[in-house]
Amino acid sequence: MHQLRLTISDEVFQSAESQAKRAGYDSTEIFLTELLTESIQGSDIDEDAIFTPERLAIIDQAAKDIDSGGPIYSLGEVKNMVAETRREWEKKNNA
Repeated sequence: MHQLRLTISDEVFQSAESQAKRAGYDSTEIFLTELLTESIQGSDIDEDAIFTPERLAIIDQAAKDIDSGGPIYSLGEVKNMVAETRREWEKKNNA
């Protein structure tokens, strides 16, 4: 693991800080690290296998729900909900 120092403009940092908060990150530095890593490493994911017609229909329905005033969750909130669901499942299934 390497640690480095980057210099970015105040405007760019403020934008990153705002995006990190909206996405539910604990810090702007973590957000920027993930963003940079993702940008450099790219993705080996087969998107066609993930975004099947069925899943796209679910995404479209979620967008309609949001447009009609449904709840909107930050990335941090979603991660917390997934972690809680996992804990409940593990407890129920003695995992």
